[in-house]
Amino acid sequence: RIGQHETEAQELEIRLAQLDAELDTHRHSVAELEKQTASSRARMLEKNEAREVLLARVREVIPQMRAPLLLLLAGDDQATTPEDFDNFDKELTAAGVPHQKVVYDGAPHSFFDRRFEQHKAASADAWQQMLAFIAEHTRQPART
Repeated sequence: RIGQHETEAQELEIRLAQLDAELDTHRHSVAELEKQTASSRARMLEKNEAREVLLARVREVIPQMRAPLLLLLAGDDQATTPEDFDNFDKELTAAGVPHQKVVYDGAPHSFFDRRFEQHKAASADAWQQMLAFIAEHTRQPART
């Protein structure tokens, strides 16, 4: 019986060592995830800061804008929120800048690509919007 208990004790020690190794692996994984999360947060903050700087620059020049603008906006743009679009629209209106805003609900940031099959209708409409806008605001008709 003593031999059997020694064997069981050795097996338990081996299993304990395996569990310790697994725990170390998990601790390492958690540490890596924490690093990645911190890095992602830092990148998000940098992007938000850069975005705010860009928005501030745009706001500075709005009062100087005189040419009409056509805003073809992706409704599901991850870089620019619908609130940003609305604020820009209001700022243009307040500054007396002639503009037209068209929002394509559900379309991603880069929807205006005729090869993008999923948003083909939005892309086609945006193209027609551009042609009509150019025709309206230039002396020569746009080519179709």
